[in-house]
Amino acid sequence: MNIAQKVKNKLAPKQGFKYNIEQFNEYNGVVFIGGWAYFEKSSFSKILYSTKSGAWRSVSFELRDSQDVALAHKNDNVKRCRFFIKLFDDLPDDVLTMKLRFYTGTGLSVQFHECSLLHIHGIERGPYRNFVPNFFKDYVEGKDVKTALEIGSRARSGVNNRDSYLPSGIDFTGVDVLEGECVDVVCDAHQLSDFVQHDKYELVYSLNVFEHLLMPWKVVLEINKVMKKGGIVMIFTHHAYPLHDLPWDYYRFSDNAWYSMFNKATGFEILKTELIDPVSIVPKCVYEGSVGVKDGDAYIHSAVIARKISDTDLTWPVDSTKIIETEYPH
Repeated sequence: MNIAQKVKNKLAPKQGFKYNIEQFNEYNGVVFIGGWAYFEKSSFSKILYSTKSGAWRSVSFELRDSQDVALAHKNDNVKRCRFFIKLFDDLPDDVLTMKLRFYTGTGLSVQFHECSLLHIHGIERGPYRNFVPNFFKDYVEGKDVKTALEIGSRARSGVNNRDSYLPSGIDFTGVDVLEGECVDVVCDAHQLSDFVQHDKYELVYSLNVFEHLLMPWKVVLEINKVMKKGGIVMIFTHHAYPLHDLPWDYYRFSDNAWYSMFNKATGFEILKTELIDPVSIVPKCVYEGSVGVKDGDAYIHSAVIARKISDTDLTWPVDSTKIIETEYPH
């Protein structure tokens, strides 16, 4: 350690640093980042962000009230350490790689702390870090589940839900409308009971599939046929999301929509519904009908957890293949 560094350490001992990212999003080439940050004995005086060209650029910021942070961390020096910044110049191609630097002090006392992985640091984000793994933890792990079926099991983009979430040793059946990795049975979910054993499965789940089903209410009846009484079903799909995998994109679901499909008539009782990942819907054109849309509640995902309580006599004798002639996009 050189003399200058020793002097610096004596004049300005290294401070601890804490931060939390509460908002991190991008729209039309502008990145919005908000949260709170502080050094143990001083507030930060400057924020820099990493640019596409590899340089660090200073950005103006707005400080907001953070009494809650001061109370939680027992530090009266951080009653205004919540920040909000907007970035739009020389941004990285992949916004998830963006980094921030927080500075404090002047001259020899200058210190900074570099923050990366802004999209995962701080509050938990995304259903795959929260709702989905928690479902398998609460309803599968240690519950002696012996049979499981996944609707839409094809490992698109290398995502294998069976290996990610299910304990080893479970008798697993993967069903998908197309062949692929992790697919045991190729069939349309509307004809599920024609291809897999009835009254077999203690667990049925489906991730991001129900929006692509022409008649999801019929698939619920098919699920009832293949499930054991007392078995658990979890459906995870979209509440607000752009059109995708066209032309097979049919529905969006609120948390209340599930009661129309999982009920006593279809042989189920709902244990839980949830809306996940809040978003804002921003109209590209403002007019009388779109004013205020951005302030309304919207969520990326909608989910339901239900238990089979009985068989059902309900039927929906409509052949989906007679209605649509296209093939699901690969």
